[in-house]
Amino acid sequence: MSYSTPPSMPGSPTRLPVTQSRSTDRLAIISLVFSILGLFAFGIPALIGIITGHISRSRIRKQAGRLVGSGLALTGVILGYAALVFWALVLGCLALISTIQRASENIAKQSATQRQEDFVRKTQENTRARQAFKTRLIRKDRENEAADPPAPATGMKLVSYPGPLGSMAAYVSTDPGDGKKHPAIIWLVGGFSNSIAADVLEKGDPENDQSASAFREAGLLMLYPSLRGGNQNPGFKEGLLGEVDDVLAALAWLKQQPYIDPARIYLGGHSTGGTLALLVASSTTDLRAVISFGPAYSAAAYGQNVLPFDVENEAEAIPRAPILSLDAINAPTFVIEGVKGNIESLRRMRRSRSSQHVRFFEIKDADHFRVLRPLSELLANAILQDTGPTSKLDISDTMLQAAMKHHP
Repeated sequence: MSYSTPPSMPGSPTRLPVTQSRSTDRLAIISLVFSILGLFAFGIPALIGIITGHISRSRIRKQAGRLVGSGLALTGVILGYAALVFWALVLGCLALISTIQRASENIAKQSATQRQEDFVRKTQENTRARQAFKTRLIRKDRENEAADPPAPATGMKLVSYPGPLGSMAAYVSTDPGDGKKHPAIIWLVGGFSNSIAADVLEKGDPENDQSASAFREAGLLMLYPSLRGGNQNPGFKEGLLGEVDDVLAALAWLKQQPYIDPARIYLGGHSTGGTLALLVASSTTDLRAVISFGPAYSAAAYGQNVLPFDVENEAEAIPRAPILSLDAINAPTFVIEGVKGNIESLRRMRRSRSSQHVRFFEIKDADHFRVLRPLSELLANAILQDTGPTSKLDISDTMLQAAMKHHP
C-alpha cells in the first residue's frame, strides 16, 4: 500500500523563517563616552565623539535592522558639540581675563613709571630753583678749624670730597677689604657749625647719643660730611640752602667708591641734620631710604640768632622749608621725634600734603635726644636686612615703641 504526500496548502511556506539578529553599534558607544569625557578634558575628546557619532548614525541607517544605537550616537554628537561650546566659552573667558590682567599690569607699570618721572621732575625743579635762588646772607659765618683725624679703632678715615665750592672734609668708613660692595649711610650731624670733629665718632650717653655709632656697630659703613663754611671748607654757612648741594656732592662721591653699593646708600640726620636730610631727599632720587630725627618744618623756625639769613624774608625761608617739598620725596622716609621734643614741627608736616613715602612717628615718653640710641639700633638692623633690588625697609610704630621700652 502506498502513501502519497498530501499536497501543500496554497500560500503555506515550505520552511520556518529565521529571526534576524541586531546589535548596538560600538561607534555609538564610543561617541557617547568620548563626548562625556570632552566635558572634563578641555573638549579634545569631544571631537572624537562628534566624528564617531556621525559615522555611527550613517552606518545604522545603511544597515537598518542589523545595527541599533542611533539614539546613543545622537546623544554623543549633541554632547560633543556642547563640550566644544563650553570649552570655547571657558577659554574665551580665560583669554579675556588674561588680557585684562595684562592691560592692568601695563597700566600699573605706566603709572609707576609716570610717578617716578614725576618725582624726578620735582626733584630737578627743586634743585634748579634752589641753585637759581640768590640768597642774601645778613652775616657771613664760617669755621676755621681743621677736622681731626679719627682714631683707628673707629674704622673711619679723614678724606676730602669734591663739593660744589671746592674740597670738603668728611669721615668715611675704611674699605673692609673683602672685595664686596657694602651698604652705607650718610649721617648729617645736628647743630649749626657745618663742621665735623673726632668727638662725633665717640659713642655718647644712651640718653643723648648723637654719634650714630649704632649704625657702625651693626656693621654699616658710614660717611659724615662737613659742609660749606665748616672746618676749613670754602664758602659760608647758608642755613640749609647751599648745604643741600654739598650733601648731594658727598652722595655722588660715595657712590663712586669701589667698596660701596651705590644702590644701597641711606641718608640720616638729627635735629638740623634731620631737617637737611629732608631737603636733600626732595632733591634726589638716588637714596635708598631716609631717616630724619627731630627735624624742623622750616629752617627759619630755628630763629634769627643761629641763622645767617633773614628769617622774616619769605623768599629766603621757602627753599629752606621741608614742609613745602615733601611731595618730591620718593624714597621711604621715616620722620621720628619724641613727644617731649620738637613734636609740633612733626605734626605740622604730617598735616600738610606730603608724599606717600613719608611716614611720621611720635615716640611716647621720649624727648629730642632719648630716641636716638635705641631707634638707631633698630633701624641699623633693619637696613642690614634690606637686601632686595628695591628698598623694603619698613618699620612700624609698634616696633619703635617696643625698642624704646626695652632699651636699658
